[in-house]
Amino acid sequence: MKRSSCVLAVLAVTLGTAGPIGAVIKVDLPLSKVYASAQTVLIARVADVQAASPLAELAVSELLKGQAPARLRLQLAAPADLAAAVRPDQPVVAFINGHGPGAKMLVHLDDRWLLALPAGGDGSLWRTAGPHEAARTFPGRTAALARVVQDIKAGQRTFRDGVSHEAFTDGLARVIGQTAAGVTCLASADFDADSRLDLLAAGRAGPKLLLSSDNGVRDVTAAWGLVAAKAAFCAAADVDGDGKVDALVGRTIWLNRGQRFTAIGPPLDLDDEAGWLAAALADATGDGKPDVLVLLKTGKLLLAENPGLVGPPWPVVSWTLWTQKTEPAAAIFSAAWGDNGEPHVLVLGEGRITRYGVGPSASPPADFERLSGAPLSIYKDLGAMKVLLAAAFDYDGDTRTDLVVITETGGITLVNRGYGCFLINAFLHKQFHSRPDRPIKWTKPFPFRVDQVSAAAPGQVLKTTKRPRQNLFVVTADGRIWELQNTR
Repeated sequence: MKRSSCVLAVLAVTLGTAGPIGAVIKVDLPLSKVYASAQTVLIARVADVQAASPLAELAVSELLKGQAPARLRLQLAAPADLAAAVRPDQPVVAFINGHGPGAKMLVHLDDRWLLALPAGGDGSLWRTAGPHEAARTFPGRTAALARVVQDIKAGQRTFRDGVSHEAFTDGLARVIGQTAAGVTCLASADFDADSRLDLLAAGRAGPKLLLSSDNGVRDVTAAWGLVAAKAAFCAAADVDGDGKVDALVGRTIWLNRGQRFTAIGPPLDLDDEAGWLAAALADATGDGKPDVLVLLKTGKLLLAENPGLVGPPWPVVSWTLWTQKTEPAAAIFSAAWGDNGEPHVLVLGEGRITRYGVGPSASPPADFERLSGAPLSIYKDLGAMKVLLAAAFDYDGDTRTDLVVITETGGITLVNRGYGCFLINAFLHKQFHSRPDRPIKWTKPFPFRVDQVSAAAPGQVLKTTKRPRQNLFVVTADGRIWELQNTR
């Protein structure tokens, strides 16, 4: 594999040590180093495209360091599909090193990295030589990269390039309560405003509301009036903007009136829960009010729009995210998955992990390589993606939401770097598979098997550690509620 002689080298994710203990997942050549080593860094936009040449005229919008030529043009020579993909107003980020015939430009255009070489003597004309393997430095979109380099110039470290892979290695877990067997969904939120995360469970026995205390959780379902038909899915958010956390239980919205829930209107006009893959309360219209999002197993997305007032119906619209016939294993919504603060959904299926945007300015679908810079096929422990546990929470204490996936044969963790990009932790799942009869040296097993877990939700923030990592709530098939301590 040919390497450029300048700083723009081929990248790799490596471990800081040979063994798991103390290992650090990191990018060998972080974006901050690329920025520091470049003589010129600029943000531009495509001002015009001459299809016959093909040639893109670039207009520099911000010079972050160095000197930019008075005019900047880019011959779209390679790869072959580039010329047809480049359009006016697309963003461009360029890192330039050297002068004259030996100069090199690493350019991010059309959401991909390209290497460009001088095509003229005055530094104004460049010619793309083809793709450049810098995806692991930054695998995201060009518009997001522009914001990252602006942050770097401002001295802000907002983009993550390394993380310890260790979490939960002490195997500490305590039973904090008991609920009915058959829980299928768990949501955590502070329903009673006491600064503790409480639990809302859905399942065969109906919804359960469990308030947290120093001694565990207590069931207040009846006292709070949360009586509803059996539901397999639940979610929590402040639906009406009164500062209290409300609930979605199946197809019904329940408003928190202060130690009392009240159902609003008839059930939402949504498909039967048997066809649901995931559900969430999140602002998908950009008006600041949480809407109801339901993803069906077929790839159809349902959006029930929050009308902002109690009483009017929640109009439902739908569209299709994918058409593959293979049914996914799991999906999780979060506004943390993308680069624009809007909700996205990560969909897990055999041989694929794909992100779909669902907000008003939804980005195109992003496969695993777009998210991480590496193909999913190199991670062999996933097997057929038979998911036992999938949880979105801040496992590493950097305030960003990560995704931990445990499958029958292994698992994978997507560590949120920010700006829609992820590092991959290929070790954390081993902690969940550790058992007394099958121990792993550097971990202590949990007092239950991971295949006994029926649902999970983000836990309390562990403030005694250097980074305030989140614990994890899980419910096992027998109805026991555990809090896993995120210590190592």
